[in-house]
Amino acid sequence: MSRVILFSSLFGDYDIARPITDVGVECVLFSDKPQPSAHGWIVDTAHTQTVKQYSHPRLKAKYFKMHAAELFGTSYDVSIYLDASWIVESPFFVKELVEQLGDDPIAFFPHRWRNNVKDELAAHLPIQKYWGLPIERQVASYFADGFKDDAGLMEMTCIPARHNDERVKAFYESWWAENVKWSYADQLSAPYCAWKTGLPIKYLAQNLDAQKWFRLAAWRADI
Repeated sequence: MSRVILFSSLFGDYDIARPITDVGVECVLFSDKPQPSAHGWIVDTAHTQTVKQYSHPRLKAKYFKMHAAELFGTSYDVSIYLDASWIVESPFFVKELVEQLGDDPIAFFPHRWRNNVKDELAAHLPIQKYWGLPIERQVASYFADGFKDDAGLMEMTCIPARHNDERVKAFYESWWAENVKWSYADQLSAPYCAWKTGLPIKYLAQNLDAQKWFRLAAWRADI
C-alpha cells in the first residue's frame, strides 16, 4: 500500500486556512504564521526561512507546491497537493484519488472551461492579481520554443503525484524555474513544462465541478 501525504500552503493575508475532515493520512499545511482555523492540519511554519528571498506570498506558497521530493523524500510514495482555498468534505478523498492515480507518475484535473494555454492567457489578463506580470511575454516565449499547445489544459488545484519519480522531479524543477523567471501564474507554465520535460499527462476522470470530494471556499481577497 502506498504511503501518502496530503499537503497545502498558505502565505500572506489573502486567505485563511480551512479545517479538514479526517482523510486517513497525515495532512500538512505550510504557512508563514500559525493558522488557528486549520483544524485537522499540521501547520508547519519551520520552513519559512526557505522562501524568505521571494517577495510575493503567492510565489512563496508555490515553492512548496513544486518541491514535494525535497520536502517529503522517500518517507512517502505519493504526495497530494491541494490549494488552501478548498474544503475537503469526503473522508474517501485520498483513497479514491490515489486509486485514480494508479501507477502513473502524476495526474491532473482537466480544466473546466478551456483546453489550451492561449485561451487561458486571455482569461488571465483581466484578473487583478496578474496585472503587471509579464504573462504575455511568458506565453510568447513558449510558442517561440516550439510548444504546440495541443495537449489540453490542466487545473493546478489538486495534484496527486509520485514525487520521487524522476519524470515528476524534472517537471517540478522546470515548473518552479518558470515561476521564478516569469510569474506565479503556474497554470500557464505547467503545460509547457510537461511538454518540455516529456512528462506524460494523465487526466482524472472528472473535472472540479463534477467531483464530490471538496468544494471551493470564498476567498478573503483576490490580490
